Amino acid sequence: MSHRVMLLGTEHAFTVDPDESMLGAALRANIHLAHDCKSGTCGTCRFKLVEGTICYREPPMGLSPEEEEEGFALACQALPTSDIVAGAEILSPLLADPARHKAAVKGVDSLSRDVTRLTLQLPEGASCAYRPGQYVNILMDDGRPRSFSMASVPNGGTIDFHVRTIPGGHFTEGRLPQLAPGETLDVELPLGSFFLRKDDFRPLLMLATGTGLAPIKSILESLLDDPD
Repeated sequence: MSHRVMLLGTEHAFTVDPDESMLGAALRANIHLAHDCKSGTCGTCRFKLVEGTICYREPPMGLSPEEEEEGFALACQALPTSDIVAGAEILSPLLADPARHKAAVKGVDSLSRDVTRLTLQLPEGASCAYRPGQYVNILMDDGRPRSFSMASVPNGGTIDFHVRTIPGGHFTEGRLPQLAPGETLDVELPLGSFFLRKDDFRPLLMLATGTGLAPIKSILESLLDDPD
């Protein structure tokens, strides 16, 4: 049986087919709810269940018991079992659609014992319209992605990444040390809904550790030239 989802505080509503996730139905209706992993682990698609009921095929890792008790759910895994009213973030329609490119390696430099700065150059004419804070997927030979946040602001197609070496990591221990300037990597970007909303004037406190500094660095650098 299909169910109707209404998004609180908006004019958006859509129908979820049987055995379809709330996120899948929203995207099918061209309503871009905030999301990233689509596997229930990152928590980006968290929403407030205001009215109605949902279930999961299995408990999602990205939602704590405390959050669930407070009425939150994950759209990528939630299967509505009734009509529902939800409070969920809708992404800006101005976000660029992800695209695949062959990026050239421009530099591979050690920043510390286990962190490397990888600099890539997108092909001439390729769109580099990402928002500071977003990330890129580097696609391995088998098609599996490795995700890294941009550590720089959009700059003529040149992008920096801070990559931490993971013991046994297929990319960080296997591929990365062998890369040389001029080689190419298959990349997909821009991705992610973590970026500064310029129409949101609430105070911000930015905290980061390790390579988690990369997206924060990108956001802060973008603000240096912002007159506001």
